[in-house]
Amino acid sequence: IITITMRRLLFILLGFSIMVIVIANYSNPSTPVFYSIKRLEEKIALNAARNPSQKMYIYEQLLKRRYQELREIAPKNELSLIYVSSSRYRTTIGEFIKIATQNSQKNYQEDVKSTLFQYKLGLKEAHDYLLNKYGVMSSLDQRKAIQEAMDASDIYSSLLRKE
Repeated sequence: IITITMRRLLFILLGFSIMVIVIANYSNPSTPVFYSIKRLEEKIALNAARNPSQKMYIYEQLLKRRYQELREIAPKNELSLIYVSSSRYRTTIGEFIKIATQNSQKNYQEDVKSTLFQYKLGLKEAHDYLLNKYGVMSSLDQRKAIQEAMDASDIYSSLLRKE
């Protein structure tokens, strides 16, 4: 009887854990509990990467996530969330570019430049949305944080090899 109960309990626990991880993958900084699980999962994936190609792929996915998070959070006009998302975007882009500019990753740089340009355009839309919806003064700090993310796209893109 105990083993059947324990199996059921473990099965329920496993199902709940899987559900939490799946939900966490769609979270952003506005849902702190799930977002913490998502970030932990990302750190585990980075630590498990065994070579630069794997790390670069993971950072590419993380950069896409940070970009999407910033785009999702911007319309809410919450400074702390926008600032955190912008900061994480800038950190991730720096790590991504560091790997992309090393050794065997150089042939990938034009694709990276194109992606960064697209992200910059998307961030510009978020920036302009805040300006138009909330006005110059009420969204100044939020737009500055987004501008910093846009600037990071330009700065890091300029570090990539010109072909």
